[in-house]
Amino acid sequence: MNSSESMFLLTVNTTVDEYKLPSYTIIITTVFYVIIFILGVIGNVLVLFVVCCNKDMGNSTNYFLVNLSVADLLVLVFCMPVALLETYIIRPWVLGEAMCKLVPFLEYSAAQASVLTLVSVAIERFVAICHPLRAQYIITPSKAVRICVLIWLIACGSSIPYLFMAQHRHYDVTENGDDLYDCGTYNNSMLTEIYVIFAAVIFFLLPLIMLVGLYSRVSSTLNKKIPSQSNGRRSARRDTPTHGDYVVVMHMYTFIAEVGGSSSPYCCPRKSPIKQRGLDAIRSQMRMRKRVVYMLITVVILFFVCLLPQRVVSLWFKYGSTDQHMELGVERVYTLVIVCRILTYVNSSINPIIYNIMSSKFRDAFLRILGIGRVHGQVSEGYHSNTSRLGQTRSDISRQDNKGTRL
Repeated sequence: MNSSESMFLLTVNTTVDEYKLPSYTIIITTVFYVIIFILGVIGNVLVLFVVCCNKDMGNSTNYFLVNLSVADLLVLVFCMPVALLETYIIRPWVLGEAMCKLVPFLEYSAAQASVLTLVSVAIERFVAICHPLRAQYIITPSKAVRICVLIWLIACGSSIPYLFMAQHRHYDVTENGDDLYDCGTYNNSMLTEIYVIFAAVIFFLLPLIMLVGLYSRVSSTLNKKIPSQSNGRRSARRDTPTHGDYVVVMHMYTFIAEVGGSSSPYCCPRKSPIKQRGLDAIRSQMRMRKRVVYMLITVVILFFVCLLPQRVVSLWFKYGSTDQHMELGVERVYTLVIVCRILTYVNSSINPIIYNIMSSKFRDAFLRILGIGRVHGQVSEGYHSNTSRLGQTRSDISRQDNKGTRL
């Protein structure tokens, strides 16, 4: 139990310092915590290495995912061990006043930074897919880095009240004369209650509404069926570029014309294999964009599913009556808190697994770092040598578009 919940649990039983969790609960909790910790730390550290050590992964979307991994690592490294310790020693608080205030501050800072990062990723994908002409100017990799810094400033600044709400209180003295302290967050004023409700709305409910709206628009744009010319008839095909991507198509046609030795991007034969390869490349890019968006939607869904129980239970501890707590019972209350916290830590460790399952680019990069990946260097070098004759302007546009969609 974290300090954000512990004092509310104390209302269930005034002799809670004498209460010990059952052995089977402690063992099961420890096993879950250890597995989640190992997988989460290794996975998120690999994400940092993959993006920072691979130049072709240096795009705005991946920088936001790195920011998400940093927030997850903070939760796993600083907050999770404290929660495990409190499973063994419910009371007194043995980590001192500094940790009493630091743990809830870091936990809420990381949670709010994660929410803001997910919103930033959604906005970036919305601009890149629904307004591709503006994407290369609005959200560049350098701007993404500055946005990540701003996210942490907002997240840490908005969590400062927890430094004051978390209190290290003396409650007893042992037979040897040692002072005993507990730690908890207190909503003992109207201002703190307003803040808690405000934070829940601004950093949970409102972002959820925004993410649903943004990704609904993005998915609708990606799944549009644009009429295309085929054998003299107009037909609708999936994976045909959307209206915004026809700008990219025109540049691809220009590329095709140059490779084919023609001065006009429109003079290629209707059934030219070179032209067909260009269209296939565009459709392949659209499929890649869809996979990226579906992966991000999965991350968002799991984020809110895993954190919703913790939010609800925390509000119940803050605003529920002591009689309601006592009706549930001490053991059930602690079990409920443990389940909520496990879900929170699962969210901090599961994102790298999602990247591996849904992104072949991340999967290959992970395997290469682990020394068991395949090498594609020869193929890539051959491709780039064949296309090095392109004009600088068109290659820059192509690289910029790829940076906006590659994952």
